[in-house]
Amino acid sequence: MMTKEPIIEMAHVKKYFDIRDSKGKKGTLKAVDDISITIHKGETFGIVGESGCGKSTLGKTLLNLGAITDGTILIDGQNVTAFKTQKEKIAFCSKVQLVFQDPSACLNPRNKIKDILAEPFKIHHKKEMSKKAMEAEIDRLLTMVGLAPEYKQRYPHEMSGGQKQRIGIARALALNPDVIICDEPVSALDVSIQAQVINLLVDLQEKMNLTYLFISHDLGVVYHLCDRIAVMYLGNIVELADKEALYHDTLHPYTKALISAAPTIAEEKTERIVLTGDVPSPANPPKGCKFHTRCPFAMEICQRKVPELMEVSDNHLVACHLCNKEE
Repeated sequence: MMTKEPIIEMAHVKKYFDIRDSKGKKGTLKAVDDISITIHKGETFGIVGESGCGKSTLGKTLLNLGAITDGTILIDGQNVTAFKTQKEKIAFCSKVQLVFQDPSACLNPRNKIKDILAEPFKIHHKKEMSKKAMEAEIDRLLTMVGLAPEYKQRYPHEMSGGQKQRIGIARALALNPDVIICDEPVSALDVSIQAQVINLLVDLQEKMNLTYLFISHDLGVVYHLCDRIAVMYLGNIVELADKEALYHDTLHPYTKALISAAPTIAEEKTERIVLTGDVPSPANPPKGCKFHTRCPFAMEICQRKVPELMEVSDNHLVACHLCNKEE
């Protein structure tokens, strides 16, 4: 059940990477460029955007995988950017877990399922658990994700893609986390299996009061699963709103183009908005609004001034000069 109590607070978070071009010239890739969001306990917060927009990098910053360039990240009131010891980092990992995109790539093919699910307990200093207690815990995890306990004797290659993703979810649940980051968790699965995994995630959230950060490029999946949605473009959030407002009262031209391109079975067909040109390089983005080179409504101000992410209606934020009534 979602509350108004914040569990994730990101303030002016930046994640830059030093790069070199083909000629050896140094540059900076701004994967995440000054993002501030708050996610509430029990909420499913979605992030959508094209490949390379920075959504997966944003998710990894919450896992403290590498130092951020600037900003602060609080999870349940704890500053994850201030950890100094390995012990602190390990303790933090029990609160935030990740479900990967490709279940086949994230499970060690040499290990049986029981060894894969036992690994979190061993890493987090629970070696004092008896073998019997460990087996019982593994059986409990398998049952939670809809698999029979007998599956613990199998190897990953003996399971289907959907079953392997269930194992990935079970491993993420092993330490009773508060937050689970789902990085494209169903994109590698067949459509029929996607529905099963999504329904499983919904059931688990209700039972365990989990908070999800759901990263995807599939607007249909995000609409079905998420409470609020942020749209990213070249490292920035361009629109953030409740899912109904985002889909039915869309404000940003980029969001409108994304939604118009999504397949639908509705009788009323929306006009397809085709964007011209390619996505600019995040290592050399345009000045002003990063979207102006592809925007059909671009104005002169868009070429020189970066639009601020502003609240234009109740809990509906957009970064677009078209929506700024003061300009």
